[in-house]
Formats: sequence, C-alpha cells, structure tokens
Amino acid sequence: MTDNQITLGRLLSETAHLNYQLLQMQIDRLECELIPYIDPLQKMLAKNVEHEVVDKNLCLPTLHEKLTRLHHLKFELNQTEQLCCIAA
Repeated sequence: MTDNQITLGRLLSETAHLNYQLLQMQIDRLECELIPYIDPLQKMLAKNVEHEVVDKNLCLPTLHEKLTRLHHLKFELNQTEQLCCIAA
C-alpha cells in the first residue's frame, strides 16, 4: 500500500469512529428526553385508558417522533459500527 492509501484508510477509520461517537451521543440525549414520558405512560397503562390524558406534558405525537428518531439513530449506529470494523 502506498502512503496515500494508508493515510486515506486511517482517515476513513477515524471518520467512522467520530461518526459512531456522535450517533451515540445523539442516542443518549434522545433517551434522556424520553425518560419523562415513562411515568405518565405507566399510569396510562395501569388505568387501561386510551384517550384520557394523565399528564398534560404527555404528547403522543411527540413521543412517537422521538421513538422513531431513536430507532433510526440506532440503525445508523449499527451501520457505522460495521463501517468501523471494516475500516479497522
């Protein structure tokens, strides 16, 4: 391998690792944002009601959006982890 190929390989590896760290930070932040939803949802499930609002801060569309985003971020994280393994 030439020096340029080695440098490019290292750059790719470092970029993949930085992207992995960024995704992990985004996932951690989003999971922290979801924590306040846990108690109101547990109360809803315990009462077995569908439309009663247990907490004014419980916004189901927002919760759905955050959970969907979390799912996508975890998928991206998995892809980046595979790229890190290939680049290593």
